[in-house]
Order: sequence, then structure tokens, then C-alpha cells
Amino acid sequence: MSTRRRWRDFPGRLKKELEGTSAIAGVGGVGLGAAGWGILPPPFTFLFVGVGGAITLSVLAYAGYRAIPPKLLDPGDLVGNEIDLDELENRIQKIGKVAIIGRSQAGKTTLRNRLKFDVAKTVRTEELEATVIALPTAPVQFVALLDGDGTKYRQQLVMAEVCDFLIIILDHNSSDEDRTFDEDRVAKHKEFLEQVSNSISKYRAEKLRKIMFLWNKRDLWQRAEAEDSAKFEEFTASVFKKWSESNFAETVVQQPHFNEDASDVSFVMNAIIGFAKGGGYESRP
Repeated sequence: MSTRRRWRDFPGRLKKELEGTSAIAGVGGVGLGAAGWGILPPPFTFLFVGVGGAITLSVLAYAGYRAIPPKLLDPGDLVGNEIDLDELENRIQKIGKVAIIGRSQAGKTTLRNRLKFDVAKTVRTEELEATVIALPTAPVQFVALLDGDGTKYRQQLVMAEVCDFLIIILDHNSSDEDRTFDEDRVAKHKEFLEQVSNSISKYRAEKLRKIMFLWNKRDLWQRAEAEDSAKFEEFTASVFKKWSESNFAETVVQQPHFNEDASDVSFVMNAIIGFAKGGGYESRP
């Protein structure tokens, strides 16, 4: 893949360079020439003017050189690497950002593992990071999976603010065995969704490409007592209606889900692949 740079950033980078010490040196060069013109006899005057002009041109040339945008990195060379968000935005060729969020024990980590997104981590950091993932497509498509400390909800909110494809996992109960509808659990889901909604409204300048709700642990809530099942379905319907009517994303979809069902996991993977292919993101033959 040929070397690329974000040349659209060049004017802003040049302006920043010229506002710094390089601009001061440039003014100094002009001043040197002007001083020589008014004080010294003609032969030296022309010499000072020439030196001042040379300094100014040199400074401008150096500022222009420093303002050249850095070479963009090929995402294919970064598969499996952890990258901070600033580098993701400014140093890597165009790549879609996927975030999986939800409350603790909703199934986020399990889903990542089932999707083969089980990137090894040693120590959780306070900072959000992205991992470049190669999708099972031909040609290969790449996405950046945003990740952070799942217990720190502010990090999950930031993921919602900066991603392109947001996957939100919700369940009826924190247990992996209990079929009953847990009112407290769902109340916490509502609180979490309100926080996500507020963050998107406040900090996003443009729509997300896609939001997907996964109603996890369907193996339990679909086989619960009729009353419990109805309560959860009423909750999911109200959430989907509210978010579908919002202006948060180009597309909002929903799907009952079970992390141990291969067809459910495949559905999510295909959604991510479709997102990557449809967004004009980088691919490698």
C-alpha cells in the first residue's frame, strides 16, 4: 500500500509552526535586513538585506517542512497492537472504530472472546486504547476495537463518544443462570443508557454509523416465566423505540443474543464486517 499523508491537515500544521519560534526568527531576519538598509553604506546594506531575506526564507522553508503531515501507518502492520486514541486518529490510515459497552457482567468480555477479539492484556491502564483487528474477509478489512477498564463507566462513555459502530449489551439479570427479571438490574441499565445518551448528545459532533443493541442471555429470559419474559421484552422495546427515534446514529438495530450460540456470534461478526466494508475503510488484498 502506497505511503499516504493527511495533506488536508497541512494548512493548520503550518499555521501552528509559523506561530511559534520560527515566526519570531523570520521577523528577526526581516528586521536584520531593514536595519542594514538604514544604517550601513550600500555594499553592506545589500549584504544585510540578503542575509535577512535568506534567514526569512530558511525559516519559512523549515516551518513548511515541519508542517508536512506524518506518514500514515498501514493498519495491516499494526494488527494486535494497542494504540492510544490520538495515534489512532492522526497516524493511521482510515479505519472504523468499534466499541462494545455495557454494565459489568453483561457479557462484553465473553463476546470479544467469542469474536476472537481476545487480545491479551497484562495490566489495565487508566487510558482508553484501541486494538487493530483483522477481520476474516477477502480482501482483509480492518477495524479498531476500543477497549478500557470495563469497571470505569467514564471510559465506556468516552468509547461511545468516539466510536463509529457502538454495540450495547444489556441483560435481564447479572446472573448467568437465573431466569427471573431483576428490577434493580434493569434500573441500572436505564441509568447507564441515560449516561450514554447524554454523553453522545453533548460530545459527538456527528452521527454514529451504527448502534446495535444485543439483548444478551436470551437462553434464560426467553425461557423465563411469562411475566418475567414480558417485562424484559417491554423494557427492550421501550429502549429500542427511544434510541431509534433519536438522532444518534444512521442506523439502530437490535438482536436477541446468547454468547454461547455460534449463530448469534456470527450475526455480530457479520454486522462488523458489513460496517467495515460499507465505510470505505482500508483493506489489503
